[in-house]
Amino acid sequence: RGQGYPAGAIRLDFTPSTVGRWWNRQAEIDVAAFGEGAALLGECKWSSRPVGVNVLDDLVRKAQPLVEEQGWRRVRYALFSRSGFTEALQKRAQAERVLLVDLQALAGV
Repeated sequence: RGQGYPAGAIRLDFTPSTVGRWWNRQAEIDVAAFGEGAALLGECKWSSRPVGVNVLDDLVRKAQPLVEEQGWRRVRYALFSRSGFTEALQKRAQAERVLLVDLQALAGV
């Protein structure tokens, strides 16, 4: 099981003024919340396999042009997974403050 959060336990350090998703011709980001010079950017995976470091790397790569364009001072990444997360990703997420949200956390279990 990946890192889970009880229902209502995920807190952002800013108040979003816009929430949704973001895309352009080169990339799509599933979850995007912006406000107060900060952003939360996330990817959702509905796979039967745990999400690995490669998904985080891909999200950061896709987000880089947007982050540079907007000039956000604070950016936090989040990954949502049906099947949890690899151990390597859990370790990296802890070090880099990446939110990992699994299906049980989404269901409020």
